[in-house]
Amino acid sequence: MPYLMHVGKTAVHDMIQDLGMITFPPDEPVEVQDPFIAGRILEHCKLYGMVEVPVIKSKSGISFDIETARKAAREALLVAQKKLIDNYIEEQKGRIAQNYPVLPPSPVVQRIAEEQGIDFKEYGLTPPGVKIVSKPNERIEELENMVKALAEQNKLLLAKFEESNKKKVQ
Repeated sequence: MPYLMHVGKTAVHDMIQDLGMITFPPDEPVEVQDPFIAGRILEHCKLYGMVEVPVIKSKSGISFDIETARKAAREALLVAQKKLIDNYIEEQKGRIAQNYPVLPPSPVVQRIAEEQGIDFKEYGLTPPGVKIVSKPNERIEELENMVKALAEQNKLLLAKFEESNKKKVQ
């Protein structure tokens, strides 16, 4: 009996005909009774980084190689996310070549792009409704400049306040 797991942030649900809904919590092995069904789930849920957990059988029972499964699941998830992003970019470049407008990415593709800091403008795409993702270093510089500007503004306001207090005292 295979055990499956993924390392995503949320639970994955898969509807299996004649069995119903199966829920896979993140980072937790779930037993699947039928190897054929396990193969179908792996096929359906490959975009979520679903992998089979290696089972280690010994005289004292069975144990799971969770670390190996986590590593494989992370790799599978990154491969699946890269494939989704690449497919979106290629589809939109094809639309541009045919003089059609760029479509906005699906919510899943948008979330992946935000998490990975992907800017579609680097690929010549300007999808409508997509937030421009600033690189972490650019954001840090922007915040540091904002702090400097606010510090100067505070100095000016403090100087005016002290000046007005001197006039009141005299």
